[in-house]
Amino acid sequence: MEKPIRNAVRCFLIENDKVVCIEHKVNCIGYYDIPGGKIEDNETEEQAAIREFEEESGLIIENPISRGTMYVNYPTRSFIFHTYIAHEYRGEIKQFEENNTYWMSIQDLIRKPKRFINTIMLEPSFLKVLLDEAKQFVLTVNVDDNDNILNLDFKV
Repeated sequence: MEKPIRNAVRCFLIENDKVVCIEHKVNCIGYYDIPGGKIEDNETEEQAAIREFEEESGLIIENPISRGTMYVNYPTRSFIFHTYIAHEYRGEIKQFEENNTYWMSIQDLIRKPKRFINTIMLEPSFLKVLLDEAKQFVLTVNVDDNDNILNLDFKV
């Protein structure tokens, strides 16, 4: 049987060495992630990034920039994350029933023991590429069911 593949977006909003992140309160309790979610039918990746960011953070991002694609393969499912970065936003962070939203220092987030693989883009060698808008990346990561990295391939 073929593994299901979820086509989704993630968008990084970084300001003064801080990033907007979410902490799950319902599913995957205590795990940290970057705002994003499933691309709906008849919706572009950019539209999904804007909608999902607002739904998960309360902030409205403007002019998100495509940075690359992350392929994350678990034993029983796979994700394609179209990855964006935004520099412009309006509004205030809100808290939701499903998640807490924070501006958190990048260093604090990458030290969290329970974080989804998307946050790997904040580690120093990947962050340089994420912030360099002249480059596009493709990251393929194979992980176990506990988000432990089995292997990865990073192309710029």
